[in-house]
Amino acid sequence: MLLDVLVVDDDKLIHKIIDKLLAEHFTLHHCFSGDEAIEQLANVQPQLILLDVEMPGRNGYEVCDDIRSQSQYDHVPVVFLSGKTSLREVMLGYEAGADDYIVKPFDANLLLAKLQILTKNLSEFEQLSSQVQQAQDMAMEALRGNSELGQVMLFIEQSYGITQIETLAERFFALTGMLGLKTCLSLTLNGQNYVYSQNGIVKPLEKELLHATKHENRFVDFGCRTIINYPRVSVLIKNMPLDNAEDYGRYKDLFPAVLGAVDAKVAALEEQALIVEHAKQLSDSFSTIRETLVNLAATLNTNSKQSYEHLQGMYAELQQHIPKLGLEEDQELYILDLTQQTIDKVATTTYDSDKTNRELAKVILTMQRLVKEQNKVVEEVQKDTMRVQGVEFVPEQGDDYQMDVELF
Repeated sequence: MLLDVLVVDDDKLIHKIIDKLLAEHFTLHHCFSGDEAIEQLANVQPQLILLDVEMPGRNGYEVCDDIRSQSQYDHVPVVFLSGKTSLREVMLGYEAGADDYIVKPFDANLLLAKLQILTKNLSEFEQLSSQVQQAQDMAMEALRGNSELGQVMLFIEQSYGITQIETLAERFFALTGMLGLKTCLSLTLNGQNYVYSQNGIVKPLEKELLHATKHENRFVDFGCRTIINYPRVSVLIKNMPLDNAEDYGRYKDLFPAVLGAVDAKVAALEEQALIVEHAKQLSDSFSTIRETLVNLAATLNTNSKQSYEHLQGMYAELQQHIPKLGLEEDQELYILDLTQQTIDKVATTTYDSDKTNRELAKVILTMQRLVKEQNKVVEEVQKDTMRVQGVEFVPEQGDDYQMDVELF
């Protein structure tokens, strides 16, 4: 069954273009003014609304405000179609309650892709609504009766044991839910940005606003919305209490402490991941050096043995064949003595190689011990992480290296 889409624009050409692009995917209902759109809401019951900004009479922002004021339509995705591209216009659209903002002229594939994402989000929203409400009710029940400052301190204390940013976001939303605030949270971990919403669905405009204001002031206020920025953390508060100056000021005092703790936790998670990565790299380097030394010692042994054996064989052959060469006795003795002296020198060199080999063996044993100690460090860090997560730690199975260097 095709979803019902209400298209609101005073330009008939835009209606024809949209009809050509979307008629196969949606059931389209056309309105040519804001007043007509409000009148048709009850009849059409749209699942998605495409809304022009500049129209005679009420403009798109006013129409969107009116739509959002009716509870039965507060979850229906609204997409603004506008020729204006400034950040201010985008903020006005978001403040009016839009889910996305598409600039005219638009690409057909982009428009269809955005609408498909929004309809998917709508489906997920409907499925998650009951789960979110249940989770919030449980969180509210657990937090009820405690002061706001006490909850902030509890959140900061519990954040010490958190090892995943998903858990950090869940705890943050439990806190803001207790405060009665609707929020989106943006976290940057190891260069990767993660955006979460308290209701489970992040609107494209929310993500765009968090990104666009990331390097603005610490506090960015527009309407009843406030964005608070820290180096690794940004939060969008959607319903700041403008009608209650005391609550408004208190929240602005509380959130720096909360976001400071969140920012510090994200930094700690980055450092922990870096420590584990460096420890693994160091362990791998130790293993490589150890294997190289083992191979070097084995090659030294083999070459020394082979050289000595070759010379001994040559000496035996000389003793056997030299009488047949017709040499004088003193010439034979000279050749045999010279050969024996060479063998003795090689034997001495082999002995020195043996000493070198023994020193290499000591180095290899030291490297083996360092590898084991480094692996223990990595294991302890991983155990601590898994223990906090409540997951059983299973060590990696590797080769248990045994010393295998033959010594003379």
